[in-house]
Amino acid sequence: MPTTSTLQATSSNNSLKKKKRKIILDCTEPVNISILNLKHFKTFIGLKMRYNDETENSEDVISVKRTNTKIIIFSDVPFTKRYLRFLMKSYFKKWEIAKLWKLVEIGPDSYAFRLLNLVTIKDIESKINEIYSDVNSNSE
Repeated sequence: MPTTSTLQATSSNNSLKKKKRKIILDCTEPVNISILNLKHFKTFIGLKMRYNDETENSEDVISVKRTNTKIIIFSDVPFTKRYLRFLMKSYFKKWEIAKLWKLVEIGPDSYAFRLLNLVTIKDIESKINEIYSDVNSNSE
């Protein structure tokens, strides 16, 4: 009997320790092509990140920081690559360039944006020019 109570106490002590997870999103390629505004993307991730089906609770558990070309997410709870891919697609969908990029795992907790092989830089530049011309014509 005493052994079971010590095992329970040990397991409860282990569950009290929170494991911090650090996830790195390498955004070098879209930043170099001037497609991605890293400051805006960081704000988008911080606002849209959900925990327990609420965005308001996420500040306590998830924090987002940025460097020159990387976004670093610190999390107390696990989340998947699928969720990061969803956030990336929803951000890029605004500019209709979501199908041009994919999220690739480059390490255990490191991901990078990669341009699809079917697309060239000229295709992206023409798409950006088309979008900007639409925006400029609507503002006039």
